[in-house]
Amino acid sequence: MIPHTLKSLLILRKLYPFMVALFICIIGYSGIYFYAYTKGQKFTAETNHMVTSKIDDLLTALHSTTITVLPLIELDCKVVKPILKEIVSKNSKIKAINLLKDEKPYCSSENTDDVKPSNTTKLLLKQHTPDTALMLLDNDIVLDHSIDLTKRHRIIITVVSFQALREILTPRVPTQIITLKFDDHTITYQSIDTEPPTIYQSMKVQSYVGYHYTIETGYIYPLNLHILFYYHGIPLILVTLFAFFAYFITRWFINNISSTYYELNTAINDNQIKAYAQPVINAKSGELTGIEILARWHHPKMGIISPDAFIPVAEKTGLIIPLTQTLMKEVAETLAPFAAIISPNFHVGFNISKKHCESLQLANDCKQFYQQLKTRNISLVIEITERELIEVTDITKKLFKELHDLDIKIALDDFGVGNSNLSYLFDFSINYLKIDKSFVSRIGSDALSKNILDSIIEITHNCQIESCAEGVETEEQANYLINKGVTYLQGYFYSPPVPIKDFIKSEYFKNQLNQ
Repeated sequence: MIPHTLKSLLILRKLYPFMVALFICIIGYSGIYFYAYTKGQKFTAETNHMVTSKIDDLLTALHSTTITVLPLIELDCKVVKPILKEIVSKNSKIKAINLLKDEKPYCSSENTDDVKPSNTTKLLLKQHTPDTALMLLDNDIVLDHSIDLTKRHRIIITVVSFQALREILTPRVPTQIITLKFDDHTITYQSIDTEPPTIYQSMKVQSYVGYHYTIETGYIYPLNLHILFYYHGIPLILVTLFAFFAYFITRWFINNISSTYYELNTAINDNQIKAYAQPVINAKSGELTGIEILARWHHPKMGIISPDAFIPVAEKTGLIIPLTQTLMKEVAETLAPFAAIISPNFHVGFNISKKHCESLQLANDCKQFYQQLKTRNISLVIEITERELIEVTDITKKLFKELHDLDIKIALDDFGVGNSNLSYLFDFSINYLKIDKSFVSRIGSDALSKNILDSIIEITHNCQIESCAEGVETEEQANYLINKGVTYLQGYFYSPPVPIKDFIKSEYFKNQLNQ
């Protein structure tokens, strides 16, 4: 993976917890918003229906009263006035009834002998005359007019109490607004205006029975986060808490579960993985015959990290392939200046895993290793680990055939532990068998382990393959293995793993040079 892509992934990794929390918030808040909007529209539709029905009932009742009173215009005011007063007294929704004859007021239910319509009333009379029965609000807004073709120039005005409409137009919730519109006037439960108020999420409906008005209902505020929190605070709090929980869980997961992968990926690209060499000694001569390459992570903050902490992650994620390539490149560059003068058959071993056996890339990497050395004086050894079971497929068969064609030796590492499989000896044409250090460490103390160790050594003799004992730490162990005919020895008794650049300065390596 190229560094630019890696940096992008690292940035994405840092943003990922925030993105998860943001996604939950968007989904949660959107769901709550949609629910609130739908519920608000349903509530508005119900309100419109209720208000329109009440207004229709009010106007129908007033219209009936007006039609009933209209014939009284033919009578004298002294006779009509008591009747008008009685009608008004029995109907709280009517403030007054005024009778006009020939467009001139002549009788009223109010206690006054001088009935004079206001300037607005006169204007309305001009607009709706002749032959009109009018219903007006307190300040002369026309609610309805009906024509009687049999009565010319005779008009009755019914003045409706504003309180009657106010009771109908009172909002059901504090943020709701209900308006009643007649011509250029807008009536709310608070006032009568010529300019309509701003209404959000409004819905309009007209009279069900044909009166000339419009009901428009909505809300005085837009449906924003503040309003959502006011009416749906608990769901919003729960969504927010869940988003925070998801943020911290995701962050913890990335930092504690997947961080090793990303850090290891960074380490490989930044050359923080260093090649260490541990000498392999010929058991008979006691001389250096090769090295096994081991990986150490030089972490900028944590120091040197053991391979047990990151190799399993590398094997599971596939990073073991670029990691091995990095080690091969460093070793080839370090040994290249000495490749032509080093003793023949000096071998360099690299560990591989199951991931390496899933393609032919390993063969190409080995070719690249030899190309960098510019000589075949150094033998390459590929050590198969038994931590993961390698399936024998057409790909693996072709891979190991190519490796053998390149004269590369195959060693079976960690024999006796993990996924031990004796069929490997034949399937992959094993050249070396490496005895695990857990058996070597029990020499002289555990009879059972000693017997197992002796059996493993006997298998190598019977199969005529060479053996290498790992983890030799004492002279007693070394002598026992030499006496049993083990071919090679490796362990801290001879040398711990050291950086490859330090190894080429050691006496072990200098003695291998033909100068």
